Amino acid sequence: MSHDEKTIYYSAKENSSLFQLLLSIFRGFKEGADLGKRLFIRDTMALYRQSALGLLWAIIIPLAQTLVWVFLSKGGVLNVGETGVPYPIYVLSGVMIWRSFVDAMNAPLTMFHSSKPILKKINFPKEALIITSIYKVLFNLGINLLVLIPLFIYYGLMPGIGTLLGLLALIPVIAFGLAIGVLITPFGALFTDVQKFIMSFMQLFFFLTPIIYPARTEGLLAQLTVYNPAAISICTARDLLLGTADHLAAGYGIFLISTVLISIVGLMLYRISLPIIIERSGS
Repeated sequence: MSHDEKTIYYSAKENSSLFQLLLSIFRGFKEGADLGKRLFIRDTMALYRQSALGLLWAIIIPLAQTLVWVFLSKGGVLNVGETGVPYPIYVLSGVMIWRSFVDAMNAPLTMFHSSKPILKKINFPKEALIITSIYKVLFNLGINLLVLIPLFIYYGLMPGIGTLLGLLALIPVIAFGLAIGVLITPFGALFTDVQKFIMSFMQLFFFLTPIIYPARTEGLLAQLTVYNPAAISICTARDLLLGTADHLAAGYGIFLISTVLISIVGLMLYRISLPIIIERSGS
C-alpha cells in the first residue's frame, strides 16, 4: 500500500432497518443469556448475605401487607364485599401478583443504575440486564407462591386445572410489567425524577386496581377497571389461580396484543438509546 492511499472505516449499520434492529435485539438476548444469569446469582447472593433475615424478607412483606387489610376488613373499616374465597388468601394472592407486576416494572431501571459502573467500563449486550431482571422477578414470585401452599391447605382449596392456568396467566402480568419497565428505562436513565414519579403513581394506582377488593360491576371504579390493563391481567391471573374464574376478563386479548407491541417498542428504544446514554454519562 502506497503512502498516498487512505483507508476509511465505517461504523456497522446494524440498526439501519427495522429487521436488522430486531435481529440485533434477538442476538443481544442470546449473547447476554449467560451473563444475565451470572449477574442474577451475584446480586442475589450479595443481597441476602448482608441481610439478617435473608429470604424471609420476600415472605414477610406480602404477609404484613395482607395482615393489614385482613385486620381492616375484620374491624369493619374496609367493606370489600363477596370474594368467593376466604379473604386472607384472596388478598394475599392479589398482593403477591401486584408485587410481581411492580417488581417487573422497576427491575430494568434498577438494574441499569446498579450496573452503571460496569457499563462504563465493559461493553456487553445490554439485554443481559433485562435477563437478570426476569430472573429476579421470577425468583421472588416463586418464594411468594410457596406461601400460598399452606393457605390452600388450611382453607381446603384443592388445586385444579384452573390453578395451572393461573400460573400461566402470571407470565403476561410479568411481561407487561417488564415491557413498561424497559420502555421507561432510557428516560429514567436520563432523569432521576422518573423513578420517583413512577413509585408515587403506583401507590395511588394500587387502590384503583382491584387488589384488596373484588372488581366492581358499576360506578367509577368499574369504568376504571375496564380500561386498566393491570386490573385485567392481575384479576384474571388471580381468579384462575383461586378457581373463581369462569371466563377471561373482557379486553384480555387487547391486553396481550398491547403487551407485545409495548415490548417491541420498548426493546427497540432500549437498544438504540442505552449505548448513547452510557457513552455520554461516561464522558
